Amino acid sequence: MKKIIIIFVWVGFHFYDGIAQPAHCIPDYEKANLTTPGGCQITDAYYYNGSGNRSYTQQELNNIEAKLRAEHLLPNITLIAPPSLSYNCHGYAYANSIAWLGRCSPADLNSYYFNSCGSGTSASYIAAAESYATHVKYAGDHSAIRINSYTYRSKWGDGPVFEHAPDDVPQIYSPQGIKSYYIESRFITGVEEVCYGGSTFVLPASAETIYWTVSNSGIFTVNPASTTGTHLITVTRIGTGTGSVRLSARTGSASGPEVAYKNITPCTPPTISGASTVCFSGQQFTLSPSTSGITWTVTAPFSFSSSSNVTSTSGNPVTVYKSGVSNSNGMLKAFINGTEIDSKSIVPCFTVITGPDVECGSTATFTITNLPPGTSSGNVVWSYDYTLTPQGGNTGLSKTFTLNYPGNAWVQATVNGTNIGTYEFIAQFPSLTYHQKPLTCNILNTLCPPSIPGITSYKWEVSGDASLYELNYSYGICGYVRFFNCSPSYDLRTVAAFAVSQCGESAYASHVYILSTGRGGGPAVAYPNPVSDILYIDLGQNAVFSGQLSSGTPTYDIRLYDSRGYMQRRTSAQGGIVQFNVSNLPNGIYFLHIYDNFNKIPAIQQIVVSH
Repeated sequence: MKKIIIIFVWVGFHFYDGIAQPAHCIPDYEKANLTTPGGCQITDAYYYNGSGNRSYTQQELNNIEAKLRAEHLLPNITLIAPPSLSYNCHGYAYANSIAWLGRCSPADLNSYYFNSCGSGTSASYIAAAESYATHVKYAGDHSAIRINSYTYRSKWGDGPVFEHAPDDVPQIYSPQGIKSYYIESRFITGVEEVCYGGSTFVLPASAETIYWTVSNSGIFTVNPASTTGTHLITVTRIGTGTGSVRLSARTGSASGPEVAYKNITPCTPPTISGASTVCFSGQQFTLSPSTSGITWTVTAPFSFSSSSNVTSTSGNPVTVYKSGVSNSNGMLKAFINGTEIDSKSIVPCFTVITGPDVECGSTATFTITNLPPGTSSGNVVWSYDYTLTPQGGNTGLSKTFTLNYPGNAWVQATVNGTNIGTYEFIAQFPSLTYHQKPLTCNILNTLCPPSIPGITSYKWEVSGDASLYELNYSYGICGYVRFFNCSPSYDLRTVAAFAVSQCGESAYASHVYILSTGRGGGPAVAYPNPVSDILYIDLGQNAVFSGQLSSGTPTYDIRLYDSRGYMQRRTSAQGGIVQFNVSNLPNGIYFLHIYDNFNKIPAIQQIVVSH
């Protein structure tokens, strides 16, 4: 019979918990260039390049397991990998068993695994509750991989890798001390800028349920809110808020520990483009950049239909039409999934009367632009100044008027009962306007009539003896005149401006400036003043304003104007006393003009009508 001899091999292992013995640092180890998943450089990683590693038989491994159970009173351990000088517990837990971490100094895991180490880096593992942690750090500088709440795996120094109960490790690792628990800080992949159409984000697949949250739910929504297995979500931009938002993946609940995050920013909200003026033919508007879920609203007088009143719609782009003849502004708004994104003030293509500013002929024609489609002649009703006579009734899409008197005039139109405004114009030359100003002697008087469309200049004339005034320019928008030898008790001087337009030069003054000093007085040809019924005008030679009428035998043109410049009474005579019945004129101030056939500037007297 053969004798079988079994040899038990025992190798002494080092269960390091701090600074390794110098003999175990150098030689046979070289610095390793390793980085963490978060991008940090591992400063104390070493590769083993010696010859101390060897192969073990299964019997030898069984003997090692039995020995360590007995010596350390650890019944619940199972050897799963042989001893090795190439890596330690930290290298096993975090560096894929390819390097020794902390060979010549304690492993500084906090500096590169549990925290970021500078710009562009992040922690590779983050703190977690024990119930879902994947890695454990013992108080005695020892690392383990957590399988479940009852089973961990760790490498003991340069010894084997064991599967064991949480506290079944050598005492040098302080198994009864405080343990720290970590989970891999996984990375969410996806874009950094998210728009209204939504963007997809992915977390590496895992069995646990992941709950997704954003730090500002007014800017982004997440769908679905939780995932299991395949962690794929869509984040969608909402509202118009700005600023960076944290997208978080959490375990346990929506408020549980964060296992991964990504900072995302909202894209710039889309804006409405398109011309601001909208006519009956329609104007197109676009929300750019486009996305799904776009709706629109618009306020009167606008519609999304050319034939009916439609104030809301969907799609992109859209066409807006003017609705009705109102010239009010409106508001166009764009929404994405019910949230207002942009608005634009729009103005109507005005429905207005067009015609001449100055009409030199005997008739003037006016039309209405931008009428609603299908408007008939009977829907347009004209009203007008008393100096005009319409040709062919008071309705029509356009209207021609006969001009009965020169001066200021107006026309007005209603379309479908809506007043579209008043158009003012000048029939040949503007109506007479009076200006009363104080008279200043020996100082330049500047006289500037109000601006009137169509009037390019004025011809200026001064009444009276030419030695008593100095006129700087005969033509101009303003008149510049200096008077001499003024009476301090009472003096009255008259300056007239004759309009110059496309019709030529007016034969009658458009503006008369009455400049005076002192109070009351002055010769008068009309009486009584104030007057209630009959105004008498004495055209006797000695009653006429001194120095303003010819000494010959003139034919007088006598006119009475109201304060607006409208002529109310007119007659002619060669002398004697003329009467004007003013009993039906409104109370107010009037001006009596007396022209002769020698002077363009009339003699003027102010008349007060009082009943």
